[in-house]
Amino acid sequence: MMTTVFYKMRVRCSSHTLQWPHYTPARFPTMARGSSYFSDIPKPCRRNHCPSRPKCCSQRSCRSAIASRLDRRELKITTKKNILYPVLDNIELIKQDIRHQCDHSAWKGREITQAYSRFASVIDQRIPSARCGCKTCAIERADRKIALLSAQHHEAKRWLDALRKYRRRYDLAASSVTANVGR
Repeated sequence: MMTTVFYKMRVRCSSHTLQWPHYTPARFPTMARGSSYFSDIPKPCRRNHCPSRPKCCSQRSCRSAIASRLDRRELKITTKKNILYPVLDNIELIKQDIRHQCDHSAWKGREITQAYSRFASVIDQRIPSARCGCKTCAIERADRKIALLSAQHHEAKRWLDALRKYRRRYDLAASSVTANVGR
């Protein structure tokens, strides 16, 4: 069965407006409300995804979006750790180098002490555990972890730069070479 739909058409003239004759509005079938046949139509999200809070959203699309956000955060955490760990390894290597080949008279200097105190305060920080085991709370914890890893990387680089300056300035082999130049 074919249904003809008449649309309201107006043509503007200088004197008056013309309408199509026999105008009948289109009638479309209506869907029953609350019917089980249309259960795939999503209800509006309540934006509450933690099960420890009242009225938690349980939509499949929200759960998959949260899971993908958590996966992206975990990937970013792994990337930040992979950037931080080589810097920490370099710090340990240069500290060993300083122990064996440098003058230790200025080790307690102001620059080294301040750089180490900033580094130690950031490295010793820990992220508190999540309120519950849901993915929303895990995302919040992952965001705090990413911020902490960024701060740790920044302070580790500053500590490494201070150690490098100290290594260059107080190297015993370099001072003996410059002392023997004039003889």
